[in-house]
Amino acid sequence: MLDLWQGRVMYVHSGSEDQNDFFMFSTFSSKKELPVLLKGKRLHRFDISISPVNDAPVLSLPEGNIFTLLEKSKRQLTTDVLRVSDPDSSPAELMFSSLGELYTEAGHLQHEDYPERLPLRVSDGEKLSNTVVLRIMAVALEHQLVNNTGLEVNQCEASIITTSHLAVQVNVVDQAVEIQYDVIEPPRYGELQRMHSSGDWKSTTSFSQKLLEKERIRYLSSFRGLQTQNNITDQFKCNISIGSLVQEEVVVPITVRWIHFKVTRSKMEVSGVLSAVVTPENLHVVSKGVRLTEDNLYFRLLTLPKKGRLLFDNNVLQKNSTFSQKNITDGLLKYELFNRLLDDTRDTFSFQVFSTHGNSTSGSKVLTKDILFTHTASNREVQYNITVSPKHGQIRRINLSNSTSINDNIAVFTNRDITEERIMYVHDDSETKQDSFTFHILVYKPHKQSRKKEERNTAEHTFNISVRLVNDQRPVRVVDKVFHVARDGQRLVTLSDLRYRDDDSDFEDEWLVYTRRGIPMGELVLASNPSHKLYEFTQRDLEQKKVLFVHRGVSFGRFVLFVSDGKHYVSTLLEVMAQDPYLQVENNTGLVLQRGGITTLTSANLSVFSNLDIRDPQEVTFEVFLPPKRGALCFANGDCGTEKRADAVSIFTLWDLVAGRLAYHHDGSSQELSDWFNVTAKAREKSNERQPDRGRREVHLDIGVPVKIYLESHQRQPTVMSNRVVVVEEGQNVSITREHLEVIHEDSQPSEILFTVQSPPTLGFLHRSSPINGPQNNGEQQLHQGNREEETTSFTQDDLNQGLIVYHQEAAGSINDSVLLEATNGVTKVGPIRLEIDIIPLLLPLQVSDLTLDEGSSLLLTPDIVKVTNHHFSDMNFLYQVIVPPRHGHLEHSRIPGMPITAFTHTELEREYISFIHDGSDTQSDNFTLQANQTEIGKHSLPCTAHISVTPVNDETPVVTTNRGLKVWVSSVTEITTDDLSAEDSDTLSDWLEFIVTPPSNGHLALRTAPSKHILNFTQGHIQRGQLVFVHSGAPAGGFHFQVNDGVNFAPRQIFSTTAHSLVLTLQRNHPMEVYPGSVTPITEQELQVVTDDVSDVRRNHSVVFAVTAPPKLGRLLRRMPDNSTQDISTFTQSMVNDGVVLYDQNNPESVGWSAKDTFSFTVSSPPAFLPPHTFTILVSYLANKHHQHNTRLLNNAGAVVAEGGRVTIDRAKLDASNLLGKVPDQHRKDHHILYRVISPPRHGALSMQGQNLTRDQPDFSQITLNQFGITYIHDDSETLSDSFTFQAWVAPLDLSFSSSSSSSSSSSSLSAFSSDSSSSPSSYSPLYSISSPPLPPLEAVPDGRVQDSLAVTETFNITVTPVNDQPPLIRSRTPGMKVVVGERVVLGSDYLHVEDHDNPPEELHYLVISKPNNGYLTLGERPEPVTSFTQYDVNHGRLHFIQQGEASTGVFYFNVTDGHHRPLYKLFGLEVIKPSVSMVNNTGLSLVQGRTAVVLTTEQLAARTNGRSPANVTYTVTTHPRHGRIAINDLEVTTFRHEDLQFGRVVYHMTDLSESEDFFRVSVSASSPGVDYGDVTAQTVKVTVRPLIYLREPVRVPSGIAVKLGKAMIDASELARISRADPVFEILSPPKHGKLVKMTYDPTRASEVLKSFTFRDVLQGRVAIEETLSDGDNRLQDNTSTAQGHTPARPLNDSFIFLVKAGNVQPAKGELHFTILPHHQMHHGPTGVNKDEGASGKHTTEPIPTQNRTTAGGGRGGGAGGSTTLSEVEVGLHPHILSHKNHNRTQPRFRPHGRWGNHTRSGGHGGRSGGAAEGAGRGHTHAAQPQPPFISHKHGPAIPPDANAVHVEVLPRPASDPLLIILPLLACLLLIIILVVLILVFRRRKEKQARQRLLRELAAVVLPTEDSPYLGRPERSVAMPSVVVTPLGPASCPTSPRGPLSPRRRKSLAPGMTFWGPFEADGAAGDVNIRRGSIDQRNNVICRNAFPAVATGFKTSVSSRSPTLRDDQYWV
Repeated sequence: MLDLWQGRVMYVHSGSEDQNDFFMFSTFSSKKELPVLLKGKRLHRFDISISPVNDAPVLSLPEGNIFTLLEKSKRQLTTDVLRVSDPDSSPAELMFSSLGELYTEAGHLQHEDYPERLPLRVSDGEKLSNTVVLRIMAVALEHQLVNNTGLEVNQCEASIITTSHLAVQVNVVDQAVEIQYDVIEPPRYGELQRMHSSGDWKSTTSFSQKLLEKERIRYLSSFRGLQTQNNITDQFKCNISIGSLVQEEVVVPITVRWIHFKVTRSKMEVSGVLSAVVTPENLHVVSKGVRLTEDNLYFRLLTLPKKGRLLFDNNVLQKNSTFSQKNITDGLLKYELFNRLLDDTRDTFSFQVFSTHGNSTSGSKVLTKDILFTHTASNREVQYNITVSPKHGQIRRINLSNSTSINDNIAVFTNRDITEERIMYVHDDSETKQDSFTFHILVYKPHKQSRKKEERNTAEHTFNISVRLVNDQRPVRVVDKVFHVARDGQRLVTLSDLRYRDDDSDFEDEWLVYTRRGIPMGELVLASNPSHKLYEFTQRDLEQKKVLFVHRGVSFGRFVLFVSDGKHYVSTLLEVMAQDPYLQVENNTGLVLQRGGITTLTSANLSVFSNLDIRDPQEVTFEVFLPPKRGALCFANGDCGTEKRADAVSIFTLWDLVAGRLAYHHDGSSQELSDWFNVTAKAREKSNERQPDRGRREVHLDIGVPVKIYLESHQRQPTVMSNRVVVVEEGQNVSITREHLEVIHEDSQPSEILFTVQSPPTLGFLHRSSPINGPQNNGEQQLHQGNREEETTSFTQDDLNQGLIVYHQEAAGSINDSVLLEATNGVTKVGPIRLEIDIIPLLLPLQVSDLTLDEGSSLLLTPDIVKVTNHHFSDMNFLYQVIVPPRHGHLEHSRIPGMPITAFTHTELEREYISFIHDGSDTQSDNFTLQANQTEIGKHSLPCTAHISVTPVNDETPVVTTNRGLKVWVSSVTEITTDDLSAEDSDTLSDWLEFIVTPPSNGHLALRTAPSKHILNFTQGHIQRGQLVFVHSGAPAGGFHFQVNDGVNFAPRQIFSTTAHSLVLTLQRNHPMEVYPGSVTPITEQELQVVTDDVSDVRRNHSVVFAVTAPPKLGRLLRRMPDNSTQDISTFTQSMVNDGVVLYDQNNPESVGWSAKDTFSFTVSSPPAFLPPHTFTILVSYLANKHHQHNTRLLNNAGAVVAEGGRVTIDRAKLDASNLLGKVPDQHRKDHHILYRVISPPRHGALSMQGQNLTRDQPDFSQITLNQFGITYIHDDSETLSDSFTFQAWVAPLDLSFSSSSSSSSSSSSLSAFSSDSSSSPSSYSPLYSISSPPLPPLEAVPDGRVQDSLAVTETFNITVTPVNDQPPLIRSRTPGMKVVVGERVVLGSDYLHVEDHDNPPEELHYLVISKPNNGYLTLGERPEPVTSFTQYDVNHGRLHFIQQGEASTGVFYFNVTDGHHRPLYKLFGLEVIKPSVSMVNNTGLSLVQGRTAVVLTTEQLAARTNGRSPANVTYTVTTHPRHGRIAINDLEVTTFRHEDLQFGRVVYHMTDLSESEDFFRVSVSASSPGVDYGDVTAQTVKVTVRPLIYLREPVRVPSGIAVKLGKAMIDASELARISRADPVFEILSPPKHGKLVKMTYDPTRASEVLKSFTFRDVLQGRVAIEETLSDGDNRLQDNTSTAQGHTPARPLNDSFIFLVKAGNVQPAKGELHFTILPHHQMHHGPTGVNKDEGASGKHTTEPIPTQNRTTAGGGRGGGAGGSTTLSEVEVGLHPHILSHKNHNRTQPRFRPHGRWGNHTRSGGHGGRSGGAAEGAGRGHTHAAQPQPPFISHKHGPAIPPDANAVHVEVLPRPASDPLLIILPLLACLLLIIILVVLILVFRRRKEKQARQRLLRELAAVVLPTEDSPYLGRPERSVAMPSVVVTPLGPASCPTSPRGPLSPRRRKSLAPGMTFWGPFEADGAAGDVNIRRGSIDQRNNVICRNAFPAVATGFKTSVSSRSPTLRDDQYWV
């Protein structure tokens, strides 16, 4: 109540549209007393009224925004097209409105290629919905007959016709289109019926497709006669009309399964008795075609037996009595003799078989002696010879012995046939009343051999037959057309509008009765009384014009009429068309008369028709307004010859035309042979109540009547002058000319001779071509390729003369065609004229007959067997090629015997040279395929196969294929199979292969059906069918002789051996089985197994059977059944044991104790072997769980179930270890009890006993406490599903105190009991309770009566936690929302919408959309309709989609989510709609290496992407093609490619112009997805560059003012020279900024020549150098800081030059060589520091070089003893590639360095050469070590990589400033210098040559690892560029080495595999060299070694006392 006072109780509405809600509550109070009204447990109801809020309607298009309908039709707008969702408003309140006037008076704009737009929205009166645009598309009607499978029906049964049998499909599925089927040709043997609403099936002649879909149309087979043929089918033809637009004719086939009767037995014998029952063995009839039961097969007696009678159920049968085959089977039919007969005699009766489905004879009559008979003498026979057969039936003879043998239409019969009633007349069911046949009578003696006629009656006799007619013909409609009437008018319905015919001859058509139902567009009334409505009328009423149709309402419709002849009913539809009044010409044939003659003008020549009600022909008048010029109209009853033209008839009526009163008289003029006149026809409707006289409507029509005049000669027939065969090639066209057909008349022009096609050609059609396609000037014809629509049915002789009539041959496979024509000159006709067309086949008509020959023989091939059957090829010689040769023979030429041929000619065939030779194999058929060729005319035939029948010849001897003998068990019966004994004969069946045997010596042979009957012969078929067995008896070994024959040939005699083995049983396993008390345990083959001594090849079907003689006492034996049920057993087999279905059920665990032993005895048998009784032991123990997977060794450890956060009591039902007392002797059990100790407490709860928790200090409790009070487990309310605790149970002795206390006071508390249980000191229990202690020995009794503590069991008690839904769901998405592209379909996954609930799975978290988004809708999966509810499971699995539709604005949807138990959470989800776009993400350009012409374009170089989430099709279109190449896919140039092509590397740029180094192309990018257009990106230029195939060293340091050679170490084009086979040429495009490239010269007086280009050969020969100079302006940037030496540091500058390299036929390429310029003194002394920022700014800025002296230790290890040399800072600072001019001419000692690994490597060689400069510089001079300048580390500046390949680069000396300093020494020492230089050069050349050869040998032994090397793994062998193998060190391998970080320093512009090194520092004390190198993996193994060998002795070594400091980018090597 306090919550109510403080307002903390709140009702939250769910957002539904319900306006009422309530909740029930009750009140209670624990402290204060409540009022009387609130007392008790009554429920109170609180009602809540909800005020509705009007939400805006939501308009959607469930089926999309395209609305299709047929042209000129209507389609209803349904909720499937437009759907409005507004729970606040009723449908009547929702008003649609269109936002645009589509149709106005002025018109509207419409694009012809796009559908009409209809913008719509909905209003509920207050708010407007969203706007949708419905696009209306009108399509032309297209239809297709998708189903016309026909149907199958049994005779006299019905079959439903559905759309699976007959269906038409239109192209607008959703629009309801009326598809009507009107039957124009009904079925012959049945009728179509329709189910009406009353449920009755009635005949119909029209139906709709809706009736087919509803299965309300069926076909009923009504023909009850018997068909003599099986292939007679039925069909009906109908017109398909779709609305009023399309009509198509279709034939529906019907397959009728006709009933045929067969009398299988019709004879019985009666011997010695007066009566006998007729059984099915005597008289039996079956049906064929349709399966009929016996009670549907009936017999009708036609004649009765003469000497007895037939009784049915003791009733005498009379003539025409009936009985069924079922009555015969039931024994109800009996034959009874009148008198006992003394001699054998014969009696007969005839019958007719019929059923409800069909009759065996219909419309028939037996000729008896009362009808036809001739009396003669007793020894004379009378024969009737029929001379004229009956016209409407047949005379049949019935054979009474077998009534199925019927002779139809016989011509001779005798008196005996009449007497025995065998002659029957059968009517043909035609509508005839009488028939007859004529016969002669012949009398003769029947036993005379000559059969000489004694009397011949030559007179003819006529036998008349009267036919009683049956009404079996249904009415058939003969007039079927639309009834036309004036709108809102009336008109008589006459026979010209509606008429039926009934073919029954005794029924008049005027008796037909018409019945009609409701008419939607008018009424049928009586003509004399329009107020009387007609619902039934006769055809006579139509004839008498009594039926009047009055129109009102719609303009078109139809109504149903039922027509009946009193028995049959048919239905029809009368279509009514109401239009405005009109008058139209019905007939206007014109007049034809002879010149000067008179002819009558009747209604057959001129008549009109009107939809007005005109009942009298006189109401239609004709007024002549243009009279004839060459004649006059007159009345026929007057004198037309004397009629003046002025008095001619000017007006007449339709009655005059009908009565033939009007005539035309020609005046005899001969100017023209034609005339005409024009009349105006007028008609006025009849007045009636609706149309009085003044309101009668009148119509008129102008008509021109032609008159043709002919001469007297025109009455003679035209003459056929020529009629020749037209020859045409198959599939070609031919022009029919006057040479083929010509008809002439003497007074007629060719254009007046008209041919009419009476029967068109069947294999083609005639077409009249236009004159432009007629004969050409050159006489050739250009035949027009016509089609069937242009087929002509008439033409003139003039068309033939011009060759305009063309025959188009279409059908293939026929050789003859014809056209039936009739020719006329307008007056007389000639014909029919048959124009024959001979078709020359396209393929040679090869015909090959089948062959028959004996096995192994030959057959001659003649022209009668192989021939071409067309007369056009009769005189040609063909080549017959054998396409498929025979498999069991060959064709051969008689001149080449034994040689198969593959071809032969027709001439060889005629000369009988070709034969087929059979190979003698046992085959009964063969074939070969031929093909005829005629190369002269270029024709060939289709392959034609000749089938060969081979008559087998028994010439093969049987062969015994298997004779393995038989191994059996003693006294057994064993089957002999084909694996034991078998024989074959290729030309004899297995049943004809006979084995003849001798009696076996140790048994006998028998058939399986009679094993005791000995046999001595059998067949191979017996063996194959498993019927032959061998029965063993007697000796173990034996056999029999046998011989196989096929009746002609005998196989050699053989022996079949039989061996018998004894069966021995062995009990292989009988081990005791451990069983847990109370369990059901299977007995397996591991415990019990009996084996036999089965021999592998001895077959036996015996099983090993165990019979239990003494069952177990502590349990029972069971068998598990397949349905998992069990049953007690006393016997079982070894296979059951192996399958694990034999079980031991220990069903009494209380009687076991801790352990017990059970047994059962059994015997084993497998006949004939037997084992004596054995015992199987079963050990029942609680220790058996380890063997049988029991989870406890205690009596009970069942676990507990607790609710989440709840508690549960654990008592003895859940935990009981009292079975442990079973190990205690009975006399001591009362002194012991069970104790428990909790070893591992539960993780998600606590254990308590009587309110106190079990803790680590108090973990014990006893079984007594558990039994009395139990312990309680309390769950901690965590979200867990399980918990457990581990305990130890053991048997402990009772204390004396505990015993006394417990006995003295039974009411002690549980706490004291617990304390007593746990009062023992832990030390006393510790050795027993220890978890890690081993299992304790069993309990043993001690003398004092106590039991030793020795048993403890440790187990886990499992607790199952039932979850409780107490955690509400939480929304993890902070601000749910996403961006969506316009028109896109995106997936709302868990990244955007995520709710967590620990108690419920995702499928139980339900979302409800309260407010839908206004810019789209949500869908689930592939379903298109919007959804408002979904689950988190749908979100997680990507099934929730958002489809953007409608406004392209930001929207939201309001939703809540709940788990069904807690309060819903409400949230807004934002949907921001963005414009779709596509953008470029990659356009880095393409680059290809010189020498290559193609490069793959991938997404790393060019890529675009859209801002949408759905997959889009990104297309790249090349707008500007490359000028020097092409873009191709699969080597085909393309202009567009897709993003997938880039991803899979299918797009390739091919450079075709190899004279350019650059190229480019432009692309535009577009992207689209279904319903979304992302636009495009235009003018994206993709650059293509060529990279030079040269390898540049970077950085290169060049001293200022000194020319440095440009060697191969700096720029290497060796690979380019190799592939181009030319010397690469470098053209300088941009020279260095601070220097120049010069040509090397050693002339000091000669100025350097600046180079514009050079070759690679110049580089190799050292003729190119770089000369750089630092200007004063460059030095102004230097710092003023002084070094210790007093030098001012200068700033290094970066410089480069750009070049274009060309070589041979490869494309040129641009390159750039970078280098660093250092001042000359800095190169010698080294810089002390560089500005940190400046040093880090340039790419090629060098780092400061340490000036620490280089000290080389001798001896290669540590401080060596050979002295030392100290190099000055000038020499140390020099670049290793620059030799100072002071030391330039000095010689240096050469020595071979020794590597640490014992071989000479490049590292060793490099070590020797790298120190060359320094050693040479200091050799022979000792200098003091200069002070070290401070070193400044720059981490951000790029490091200078050490030089891996030291290169000897010479530097030219600079000219001195004073010429005397040079000239005087030269003049003074000129001779000495010349001699010295020559000696030095010779000495140095010799030494260098030796060193070069030695170095090449060393380099050849080293394999360098390459990385992207252009040499494909082959190391470059260069004298000038030796490689260095560097091993990086680390602390793991060399702990004492200094540690420095590793940094890859290889530059991309350097050649792969070549690493250049800068200056290095050697510390002899440390024994390591500090060298920086790039591209070394930091994870390499590091080996602590000296990198360089010792220097030769004689040098002083200055050993540094400390390790040099490493910079950040240096590491130890």
